[in-house]
Amino acid sequence: MGVHASDGSGWSSENDPYGGNDNSGKGTGPEGNGDGGNSGGGGNGSSVNFSKTPEKQAIASAMLMTIPSQIAIVEGTWGITINTTALTSPFARLAGLLESSLPMAGRLTAVGALLTPTPIALDTMDPAFREHQQQLANLVANQKLQSQTYSLTALPVSIVTDMPVKDISRQKTVPAKVVVEQVVSPEKNKVTPAMTKNPQQVNVVQAKKTGRPGVYSVEIAPGKPALQIEMTDKKPSASFKTPSYDNVKPESVIPSVTSETYQGIVDFGGDQAGEMYG
Repeated sequence: MGVHASDGSGWSSENDPYGGNDNSGKGTGPEGNGDGGNSGGGGNGSSVNFSKTPEKQAIASAMLMTIPSQIAIVEGTWGITINTTALTSPFARLAGLLESSLPMAGRLTAVGALLTPTPIALDTMDPAFREHQQQLANLVANQKLQSQTYSLTALPVSIVTDMPVKDISRQKTVPAKVVVEQVVSPEKNKVTPAMTKNPQQVNVVQAKKTGRPGVYSVEIAPGKPALQIEMTDKKPSASFKTPSYDNVKPESVIPSVTSETYQGIVDFGGDQAGEMYG
């Protein structure tokens, strides 16, 4: 699991994979508006109290690789829902491209840094996803929490390391061949998350059960609250289509030495189908 400090730009309509919002700043998703000003969001649709259920902030899925999940520390807690549905994902093919690529001197090869999300209706992934994100965006703006915002990317562990899943729980660190990290995109002239070919040791982090079914507590970032993770295998609606990356090629990017990044392979102790790198 890769968690990266965000500059807050991920909350703007420019980066909204749903196509933005209306002039009032309220969400235009199917769940109603989202003009929240506290941890409850304040929307009159599917309002969420993020201090009690922080895992409702956003959803991550291997099917949505170019859309990093935007989360924030709100009232001392933060979280994410990870969808483990085993549908077609571009990660394996893209990871293979990275492994066979030859980087330029002083640069990394990456995918994801220069991609733009295909216009898709993410509401078909989870009907509440857009509304929750809009509520969180409004809360971040109203409470000036931009310095507490982060982007998160989760990958299947089989893509990150060659170590068998059954052996990971006994390790403190695991050799990763592919990671998600912040890089500088020369084309966009900005720091952005990308999947890179950058072998390194990644910590194994133990997930702890909470008092709520399916929700785990994970200390992924030293000095930060434990991340609350809900695991779900809820299938998208029949209208959901995974974005196509058939024409994607690895790009040369510059390593970022200033970004705040936390990485770890999360071990759910056999309760879930395999570990998750994030």
